[in-house]
Amino acid sequence: MSDTDIINQTIQLTLQSIAFAEQAEWEQLQQNEAKRQAMITSLNNLDFDDSDASSMRHQITQLIDLNETLSALCVAERDKMAVEIKHINKGKKATSAYMK
Repeated sequence: MSDTDIINQTIQLTLQSIAFAEQAEWEQLQQNEAKRQAMITSLNNLDFDDSDASSMRHQITQLIDLNETLSALCVAERDKMAVEIKHINKGKKATSAYMK
């Protein structure tokens, strides 16, 4: 697999992860994330020549932007869940106090 293929495949996996996050398909996101992280790790081993530098820079910039989008979606969901858990815990405390 060429260096460009590795980056393109990583971009595609990231786009899939974004779609899973937008659809709240967290199990699929988790499964996809294992593959995506392996591909990202493999990017560290790329050895490309100067003629590919401009193209690679563009693709890596695109990947960084997509990672930021994915991260923002995950953080938003985490924050939403934290609020829900807080409300559940308040409800439990109120029920417990009422039962005493």
